[in-house]
Amino acid sequence: MADYQARVNPELRCDTVLKACEWQSLSATINKIISRDNPPSLRQTVLMITT
Repeated sequence: MADYQARVNPELRCDTVLKACEWQSLSATINKIISRDNPPSLRQTVLMITT
């Protein structure tokens, strides 16, 4: 579902699909920076998951 939404609505915020703790830990793992305020787009999140 998230991959489809990322194609249809790429600028949608990822917190519509993931909990805050999920996208924050994913972002911290991939980017090596902890960001609590600014969730990435759903498209960016799907790309992070697939790498």
